[in-house]
Order: sequence, then C-alpha cells, then structure tokens
Amino acid sequence: MFWNNFKYILYLFLLISFLSFAAAFLVTTKVYYPHVLKPMDLQSVEFVAEEKINEKLIIKRFYTICGHFEEVDATTLAININDLNNINAEDLVREFPPEEGWNLDFTEGKWIATQIIDTLCTTDRLKRHLRVVDDYIAVYQGPPSYKENLLFITEISIWVIPEKWREAILSGETFFNNEKELLQALDSLDEFRMSF
Repeated sequence: MFWNNFKYILYLFLLISFLSFAAAFLVTTKVYYPHVLKPMDLQSVEFVAEEKINEKLIIKRFYTICGHFEEVDATTLAININDLNNINAEDLVREFPPEEGWNLDFTEGKWIATQIIDTLCTTDRLKRHLRVVDDYIAVYQGPPSYKENLLFITEISIWVIPEKWREAILSGETFFNNEKELLQALDSLDEFRMSF
C-alpha cells in the first residue's frame, strides 16, 4: 500500500524535474541570440536549390558590444550576385557564409542577412567619455557604459578642476558624441589646470 502511494509521488517528482529541465534549457538557449539571429543549423527555413528569392534582401550588422543594429547598403559589399531579385538560397549561403559571422533568416517574406561583429557600431565608435586613472583624467572610446578602450591619459588632475566637472566625471556622466566636442572640453579643463 505504501509503495503504491510512493510510486505516484516519485512519478510526479520525475515529471516536474523533466519539465523544469526542459524549460530551463529553452530559456537559456534564447539568451545568446536575439530573436532574428539564429545559427544556420537552427533555422527553420529549408533551403531548396531551385527556390528563387524574389523578395527584398535586407543586410544588417549586429554589434555585440553596444547591442546596435546597422543596415548595410548592398552596393557597399562585394556581393558576387548579378541580380539580387533572382537568386537562389545556395547563392545567399555562398555570399553570406556562416564562417564570417553571417546568419540568414526568412521573415515576413524578406531575407535578412545579419553579420555578428564583436565591436562597437559606427556611431558609438566615434563617441568619447572621461574617466579617472591614477587621479588623472583619461579619455576612453565609446559610450560611458564601455570601459575597455583607453585612448590616452591627460596631464589634468581630477583635483584641479571644478567640483561640478569632477562629480560628473566620477559618476560617468561626461561623454561626447565626437572628437571635436571632446577637444573643446579638454581645452576648458586644461585652462583650470594652468590656473591652479
């Protein structure tokens, strides 16, 4: 009698364990790829050699460091396809090889070729922000959230500039959209250093 009740509890425990494992697996595998990016072996679209692609081809780049997408003009790439409106799936796989970070997806009647690149996007690559290194103001590439690419350390001590600037730099709020804005700010900060 005891074994019969225990058997059902054991079956229920095994079923819950299996469902938990399956749910965890499904959730964690989707974390690494945005919903439009799927590895070639996980794509649900079957490639048939005779299939012709008459829809629009969209080419994008996904920058993993900043998480931005950029659309790419097909004329700027060295695509060896004469007629983009009349190509087959094999041509797409040849022109956008997975070995070079390309993923192909067919969504809403359009082919989307997305290249995954481990850098900053074009816009964020031009941005600069200020941080402190050994009590001196340092210039980093990219937005304030990207702390990896130190460009140079200035001769301006964090302690000789006004408190408002110091607080902004220490809190990571000081960033510039381009080199010109950065140079203007550094020139102003250098004047404080010279007057100190």
